[in-house]
Amino acid sequence: MPEVFANTTPIQYLHRLGKLDWLQNFYGSGTVPGAVAAELDAGRKLGANVPEIREIPWIFVKAAEGSPVAFPKDIHRGEAELLTLAKGSRDALLILDDGPARAHARELGLRFTGTLGIILRAKREGFCTLVAPLLESLQREGFRIAPATFAEVLRLAGE
Repeated sequence: MPEVFANTTPIQYLHRLGKLDWLQNFYGSGTVPGAVAAELDAGRKLGANVPEIREIPWIFVKAAEGSPVAFPKDIHRGEAELLTLAKGSRDALLILDDGPARAHARELGLRFTGTLGIILRAKREGFCTLVAPLLESLQREGFRIAPATFAEVLRLAGE
């Protein structure tokens, strides 16, 4: 099983859907870098609906060894730490949604999926029967999905 590293956005939105446990179902456990835990803490202090990550027994907070890999300014600290941790793993799977961070993961030869990929897997594995209502809920929560992406996810889900 891969070592799973998750970024802020997938954790936040899966939590808001009440589906964060899908990560445990699919991967057993996950790791977030300290910067991601700090982002979630800061969001919660501002009133955002995010989990208290340190209270979830199957998610581990891990410091990135040394300084994070240097990335362009389009990569935030949490993403840089995430990529740094994943680079140090023999079999990493990143869960992240940010386009520039995914491009850098691709350049580093790292595997990744995102919130929509997790939802598609849930459909394939019988954890949900319909994807469309979940996508609509995500959009109501502020998750941006381009119309073409929305349509493609529905096509992949057979809806």
